[in-house]
Amino acid sequence: MSRPVLREVRCSRCSRCCAPCCQCPGSAPHRAVWRTRNSGRARHSVGLIDAPKMGKRLAKRDVQPDLILSSPAMRALTTAEIIAKKLDYKLEDIVVDDRLYAGEADDLLIVIHKLGDKLERVMLFGHNPELTELTHRLSSKIAHMPTCAVAEFTFVAKSWSNIGNAKPAKVALDYPKKS
Repeated sequence: MSRPVLREVRCSRCSRCCAPCCQCPGSAPHRAVWRTRNSGRARHSVGLIDAPKMGKRLAKRDVQPDLILSSPAMRALTTAEIIAKKLDYKLEDIVVDDRLYAGEADDLLIVIHKLGDKLERVMLFGHNPELTELTHRLSSKIAHMPTCAVAEFTFVAKSWSNIGNAKPAKVALDYPKKS
């Protein structure tokens, strides 16, 4: 009989993709166009500062993921790569998963549920609104995921398929502007 183990899930929202002053196609009237064209959108220079900063913070806490999964969108994958480098995680081991792009919170939870039980620490790199919805579902303590934020959850669970059915043992949210 297997015993419960600690399972860590870190959900990271991608870095800022454009200057706040631009007419970003992610605004509500352009959401359908944004969803189809967003994969190749360039990231703003602020994102280039935020991702290394968050990677350094995670490295300082000795975060060592067994697996990093990323949306195929350029800004999510670039954020994942920048943070992976800070964590000494091999870039070629990052798994790109289409289900992390333009999905629903339920889709993200399915990705988590299907993880192999040999894994104990996983990071997901994705987008809003589904990341905020997922993190809020996992813990009501998180109501918003700023850009480049990392929500951290620790569960005592025999299997990844149990994640989301029980309260996490630990919840934390870190983001670039947090002091």
